[in-house]
Amino acid sequence: GTITPHQGESLQRIQDNTERLRRMVDDLLDLSRLQGRRAPFSPTPVRLDRIIHDTLLGFLQHRTQKQLSLHVDIPQSLDSVWGDSDRLRQVFANLIHNAIKFSPPGGTIRVAAIGSRVGVTVCVADSGCGIPSEEMDRIFLPFYRCSNGPRARGAGLGLSIVKELVDLHGGSVRVDSTVGKGTRFFVDLPVSASSCTS
Repeated sequence: GTITPHQGESLQRIQDNTERLRRMVDDLLDLSRLQGRRAPFSPTPVRLDRIIHDTLLGFLQHRTQKQLSLHVDIPQSLDSVWGDSDRLRQVFANLIHNAIKFSPPGGTIRVAAIGSRVGVTVCVADSGCGIPSEEMDRIFLPFYRCSNGPRARGAGLGLSIVKELVDLHGGSVRVDSTVGKGTRFFVDLPVSASSCTS
């Protein structure tokens, strides 16, 4: 039947909280499978430029709402990396989501990639609050959230999942950050199958 505006707001809050809890449970299950090496993993040659551009399109509304500037430098000539396309989308979705969340309104996000003889490095940078130096060695731990970050809801599992996924690909993830100026995450991925964990 007909619902009042107040009832509609209450139902929307219930739906939002239910969706947040669903995502949290999904992340917990995913992290558990990754840590136990039980997660589905089907590596093939993957074009990172396509994956990153598609992922950025998925965040267009969020970026527009905060009036964020976006600078992308992903050469089409990059070598393909050896990986699972769905899992790599998950890696960059988590990093780009964090960059949007931690950047102030009117801030800047930069996504760039460079190739080498053995792999590809992707950098996702924001102009946000930065990470205190004493917390840098804890940011990839499950449930950890930086003390100076925005009070946005979340379980603190995103970076843990990123690290597990990058490890699964035989790569590495690094971070460089300055409080008050922003953070840069670097993802190094191999171009050959020999580094991947099955």
